[in-house]
Amino acid sequence: MFNNGLMNADVAIEIIAEMLANCVFALKSEKDENKIKELEEKKKLYTIQREKIYSGDIETINYVIENYGKKLKEQR
Repeated sequence: MFNNGLMNADVAIEIIAEMLANCVFALKSEKDENKIKELEEKKKLYTIQREKIYSGDIETINYVIENYGKKLKEQR
């Protein structure tokens, strides 16, 4: 039987990894300084959230799954 907490953490790790990758990819081609600054802030946030996920922060895990997971699902 799978541990639901570990599965949620694994899902959150995958989601935040995709959010980070999308942000880095967008930064590579962006020329607008304001947009670059916004993307850099998002990148910092995602990095902090990734560390919290690895630390087992349930609130962050749930936030990432519920909010970013929904956003990624809508993009597909």
